[in-house]
Amino acid sequence: MVQFIEFLGITALVIALIQGGLVCISVWRKHKAEALLLHTRTTSLQKTADLTFQKARQEIDRQQHIWQDWRKFEIERIVQEASDIKSFYLKPHDRKDIPSFNPGQFLTFKLDIPSGKTVVRCYSLSEAPEIKGFYRVTIKHLQGGSDNPSGVASSYFHDHLSEGDILSIKPPSGHFYLQRDNQRPVVLIGGGIGVTPVLSMLNSICTSEPQRETWFFYGVRNSQEQIDIEPLRQKARQHEHLHVVICHSAPLADEMKGRDFDIAGRISVELLKQCLPSNNYQFYICGPGTMMSALTQQLTDWQVPENDILSEAFGPSSVNKQGAVSKDMVTTNTDKDVSAGQDGAVEEKQFCVNFVKSGVSAQWSASQGSLLELAEAFGLTPDAGCRAGNCGTCAVAIKEGETDYIAPAGSEPEQGSCLLCVSKPKNNIVLDL
Repeated sequence: MVQFIEFLGITALVIALIQGGLVCISVWRKHKAEALLLHTRTTSLQKTADLTFQKARQEIDRQQHIWQDWRKFEIERIVQEASDIKSFYLKPHDRKDIPSFNPGQFLTFKLDIPSGKTVVRCYSLSEAPEIKGFYRVTIKHLQGGSDNPSGVASSYFHDHLSEGDILSIKPPSGHFYLQRDNQRPVVLIGGGIGVTPVLSMLNSICTSEPQRETWFFYGVRNSQEQIDIEPLRQKARQHEHLHVVICHSAPLADEMKGRDFDIAGRISVELLKQCLPSNNYQFYICGPGTMMSALTQQLTDWQVPENDILSEAFGPSSVNKQGAVSKDMVTTNTDKDVSAGQDGAVEEKQFCVNFVKSGVSAQWSASQGSLLELAEAFGLTPDAGCRAGNCGTCAVAIKEGETDYIAPAGSEPEQGSCLLCVSKPKNNIVLDL
């Protein structure tokens, strides 16, 4: 009898184990099926999102190609963002629709300066493309002068333009913009007024991709030089996947950490390492050439792939993957532009540059910098926008000879032409200018 009872107990235990095992298998199969279904749905949604963004980008390209020449825009509103920073809200004078753009792109302006000179300049769009009906550019007032051509245009915006004035503008363009065909997390870095294109990216992400992990680093000297940060703080409170870090390299005495800024110091890879869980991000950087050069090199040293480091500079300085090429550096001899004389002394290579339409011939050496700087030094006024190889405004046909780049060009000209702002001669050349 005892044995029979033991047999029943063992049988019951075995049956319980088998039933438990079957339940576990059933649960495992269910979870596996759910995981597979979730993966399938996620993959499908990702493909759908990628296709949607690809179609949107194709439509943006189509719209921008329809409008290629100058178009009149009216300044609808001007907002003082800081003591020397203003935002200009622009609506089409003909009241027709305007094309969308990729967050990070810029507008090209043709400005009739009171002195009688016409200048062409580029300014980044600072609002999200999802906000329809107007364009917004945010411009810092730089002191103009012969040593600072960018200041001529910004002074015109700040000192001479008012609401209701009319400007000539070309459609949005530029190769530095937020990649929308993947959902990878991003790090947006803006230094000084270089914050404008990454601000457009930030606003766009908050509107269209709120689930995308985003880190936004904004660096200035102190609050006197920055745009209002409260909207940034508010966005961070509203979006759990957004992290905003304000850096002041020279905080004022009455500024408080945690209120006016988060980090006392400059944006650096050491700071990024403290904030980010890894280096597996796409990095978008815009700001002073020295800042971008340092960050680019530091990110490279941190084993961030080159394709994940995207940057843009406006003005005489630019950046490449080996470091910055600024105006000061351009005037320094390089191995390619110097040779040794018979006495061992270093001699600059010189080439003849013939601006054939203007009837001007000039000797170029490394101390002259770019062909644009050479042309301006001899009194010529070729069209030039970004002055960093991005907008293509200064493209000129090469009739004889060859040119080389002093910095990478973001906008490649057609074959047989060069971008004056980032080019130097390789030999004697004749330009159609």
